[in-house]
Amino acid sequence: MWEQYGAGLEEVAQLVAQQLGLPVTGQAFSSEDIEAQAAEDDANHGILDRLAAIVGAGHNVMSVPKSADVTEARDQATMIAQNRELVLGLAARGGVILGHDATKILAGRAHTLHVKLVGPVEDRIAWAATQHGIGLELARMRQEREDRIRPEMSQQFNRWDPRGTDYFDLIVNTTTFGVQGAAALIAQGARMVG
Repeated sequence: MWEQYGAGLEEVAQLVAQQLGLPVTGQAFSSEDIEAQAAEDDANHGILDRLAAIVGAGHNVMSVPKSADVTEARDQATMIAQNRELVLGLAARGGVILGHDATKILAGRAHTLHVKLVGPVEDRIAWAATQHGIGLELARMRQEREDRIRPEMSQQFNRWDPRGTDYFDLIVNTTTFGVQGAAALIAQGARMVG
């Protein structure tokens, strides 16, 4: 499952898992993790510079990679391979996987439902503020940051853009259906492919 920030991913996933009797695997990075990294990076080079460094972006033909660059690239490749192995193992056991680029990694896999949760921006911001007990300003900041950074990481690590629709079987507007309704739709979809 993948979401636009504030579409209720964790809450919907828990309900789906309960209905199907499956475990849930959470996202690799929480909102708080991303926020903490952004605060640290703001004191240094900025979050986009840090992400570029993490994913090894930006060597032109005139630049010569330094040993630190080679180490970072190797570390990135190891991280990608470990995440892929994790996702494949989780899928083999069955469960609801949040993020981890599982939609891309498991593309084409039989008996697998790829879900994206969406909703109008202002509704998602208001929902996140209420659900997480944070102010609208912080919810808006998280929405802007996460709706930008999470797809950037997917593009860099697994060469896909989760903002598109190509890899998803079911796209649910949680503003329209609510958390309970979205979970019911997804559980029914899982039973149909399952």
